[in-house]
Amino acid sequence: MAIVDYLRKEGFDVIAIAEDFPEIEDEAILSQAMIEEGIVITHDKDFGELVFHKLLSHRGIILLRLKDERPTNRVKAIKEVLVYKDKLKDAFTVITEDKIRIKKYL
Repeated sequence: MAIVDYLRKEGFDVIAIAEDFPEIEDEAILSQAMIEEGIVITHDKDFGELVFHKLLSHRGIILLRLKDERPTNRVKAIKEVLVYKDKLKDAFTVITEDKIRIKKYL
């Protein structure tokens, strides 16, 4: 939960699905994030399917597509994307070791 700990330490309001709602379905996560006005951070590619094929609404998704899944690398990726925090709302963002792609979806 290194990303959760880092974001909380930085003052972000974080709901950790693994802690609070471990059995929740992806569609319910998106629905709750809409209510909370929150951005979903995930490594689950199914969120791309929900947004681009099922056309479900969201307030922002950050998809981590990292080859190195160690917690320190995940936190590093989040630190790098936070430089663009003003652009992340209502966007589908993909982070790899090589680049950050931000696609507005509204």
